[in-house]
Parts: sequence; structure tokens; C-alpha cells
Amino acid sequence: MARKLIYVDASSKRDSEHSIYKIALYDKVRDKGIVLRLKQQIPKNITEAEKFAIMYAVIYIIQRGNENYHILSDNQSAVDDAKIQKIVQHYRIGLSWIPREANLIADDLSRKNIKKKKSKNVNLLYFFMDMIKGHFEFIPENDDEKIKKIEELSRELDDIKNRMNNQKRHLAALQKKLSERGSESIK
Repeated sequence: MARKLIYVDASSKRDSEHSIYKIALYDKVRDKGIVLRLKQQIPKNITEAEKFAIMYAVIYIIQRGNENYHILSDNQSAVDDAKIQKIVQHYRIGLSWIPREANLIADDLSRKNIKKKKSKNVNLLYFFMDMIKGHFEFIPENDDEKIKKIEELSRELDDIKNRMNNQKRHLAALQKKLSERGSESIK
């Protein structure tokens, strides 16, 4: 079976204060293009915007059942990024660099003017990009390390739940005192 190709690209345009980045995805099989305007100051440069485009393509592919897809990008640095490589390998998605001249449709899409349209996947995209930038830890490779990490996270979650329950009890006690004071002042 032939691989389904997804072309991605990013573009930037400077306004008076900031660079505005847009990312584009072109699904060749479905002949479908998607363009997203990213939040200001989120990507720091065009390579980071290209990584957003690749990750958006990963989300797009996962939602379609991950059926033998291959992502093509004209940004070598984004394609070679170790964390991006790890993610696409995990999902068994191909990723390759192509010359800019071979990426004309996605390039054209990324430069089009678009109306502000909120994608349901945009928050998920920002979450994944935080992971890639290292704001979150990746789950370790072997099972023993995974179990340790899960146990550690479980303890942290229990601690948070306990603190929340203590705060609820404290809040309930304060509310009770306030209602008692309120009923005393009425008498």
C-alpha cells in the first residue's frame, strides 16, 4: 500500500510589533488543506513554527487512524529534531525533508490570508509543543522505569487530592462560621 502524504509548512509575516506565524497542512489523498494562525510570541522562530506544523500533522494523522502516513517538510532542522523524531517513530509515522520547490501547495497555503478560526485541535497542539520544548518529561523507555514514573505521578496526584480535600474542609468551616455570624446579626 502506498504511503499517504501530508505536506506541512510554516510562514511568518512581521506586523508592527511581532512576527505572525501560520502553519499549513496539505493532505494529498483527501486534497484537503488546513491553515492555522498561531498565537503571537508562541513560536520563537520559523523552525519552531515548522515543528508546530509537523506536530499538527501528527495530531491530524492520529485522528484518522494512523493509516500508513508520511509527513513531508521543507525545514531540515525541524525534521531532524530528536524529540520530533521520537514522536513520529512512536506513532510509526514517516517524516522526511523535501526541497522547498516540492512543497509548493503547503507553502502557498501557509501564506494565504485566513479568517481567525479556532481549530478544536489547537490547544492539543500547544500542549504537545510544550512537551517537545521540555516543559514536560517524556515517559521512560523500559517497563521498570515506566512503573516507577507512574507510581511517582500517582503519589503526586494523591498529594494534590489530599490538599484539595483539606482546602474544601477549611472552606466549609469558614462558610459555616460566616452563616452562623449572619444568623446572629439578624436576631
